[in-house]
Amino acid sequence: GAVTVSASLVSGGAAGEELVVKATITNNDVETKTYKVGAAGFSEWADSATVDQSTVVLTAGQSRDVLFTLQVKEDASGNYTFFIESVSGSDVTRQPVSLNIEAKSSKLGFNLGDNWTLWALGLLNVVLVVVIIIVAVRVARKK
Repeated sequence: GAVTVSASLVSGGAAGEELVVKATITNNDVETKTYKVGAAGFSEWADSATVDQSTVVLTAGQSRDVLFTLQVKEDASGNYTFFIESVSGSDVTRQPVSLNIEAKSSKLGFNLGDNWTLWALGLLNVVLVVVIIIVAVRVARKK
């Protein structure tokens, strides 16, 4: 093809964190080309993807590094793929990038999942009931 894209992980790879991928875009054509660069196919495991330069102008044989920053979802874990797209005129190149996302580990040693707020509220209610009973017993003893 007239353009090659290679990608490597710079940092990140865990749920709920930023993941940075460096893409090297090379113009293999004999003339200067302008490429629109973007990410696609990440919505399953990332909330957003930004690129440090969305338009890249490359002379024949020239390469440029482009950094993609993806905000990985809190509940992502496992193997995922996204595409680095480089578009020049009607030529579209989609380079798949495979990633392994590490699950977010719970500080408690077990995973309450998305229901942690319900667990926290339940625990708070139990504590309040115990406090009310203690206060009631103390008031009763004073009489």
